[in-house]
Amino acid sequence: MKNDDYEIGIQSIDDHHHEVFQLTTMLDRAVRGNKRDDLEPILDFLERDLLDHFQEEEEVMRGVNYEGYLEHHTQHQVFEARIHELRRVFNTSPHGAHVVYGIRRFVDALIIHILTIDVKMRGLQS
Repeated sequence: MKNDDYEIGIQSIDDHHHEVFQLTTMLDRAVRGNKRDDLEPILDFLERDLLDHFQEEEEVMRGVNYEGYLEHHTQHQVFEARIHELRRVFNTSPHGAHVVYGIRRFVDALIIHILTIDVKMRGLQS
């Protein structure tokens, strides 16, 4: 996928989007390595970096009174709840396959969000 498929023109947000696309590679490596501990950095990224990314996007949107803010914010809330659920499953389930499947579905939904919702922010200034 070309960067301009998902870049919006704000470097820090575009960098985060690039990192999201790299999560699929990280997840594939974790699956090949068959080590549950390899999922931890992915969950850490989601909990720390992705939640910060959502806040940054929303600050930009609020700063320019972006018309699509409410829809975007609502989707971020759904993603945040799913991140917490992924962590809960990771912490309580001995079956790594459940976590891998959940992360894969989450990352796929996030990529769709970037390619269909985030790209509408093109041209906004931070």
